[in-house]
Amino acid sequence: MLTLMARTDAAMSGMSFSLGGPWPGPLDLTDELSKIPTLVCAADQFGLTALGAAMTAAGQPTVAKRFRTAGSSHATSHASRILSSAIDVQFSRHVWAPTTTRPLASTRHVGRWLGRWTPFVGEALLIYDGVQIYRCVQNAS
Repeated sequence: MLTLMARTDAAMSGMSFSLGGPWPGPLDLTDELSKIPTLVCAADQFGLTALGAAMTAAGQPTVAKRFRTAGSSHATSHASRILSSAIDVQFSRHVWAPTTTRPLASTRHVGRWLGRWTPFVGEALLIYDGVQIYRCVQNAS
């Protein structure tokens, strides 16, 4: 049976992989994996990727609403629900807060505004992260 174990190692930006198997002792793959620039660059950017993915997921309209006005969305996001209850502050006027179903929507609630922008900021982080990984791989080649 093969198992993949991770351990820290300075040779690959804090990442190291050993492959255990039926042979005596682990087979150290650190040197081989450190020769693949895409893996090294992706490992360096992992924290930003995780944040962007989490923000994008939290901003998706998956929570059914108990009450909705005519023309509003059928569901809300976890980010909007949590932030609108945690931040009970209002803007002096309506500000643009797009949703996936209503791109021209607006709101006066600061928490809802932050919740509606959460997936867009998450997507921007993922795009930025992808560009940084691409540049890192190009510089390594």
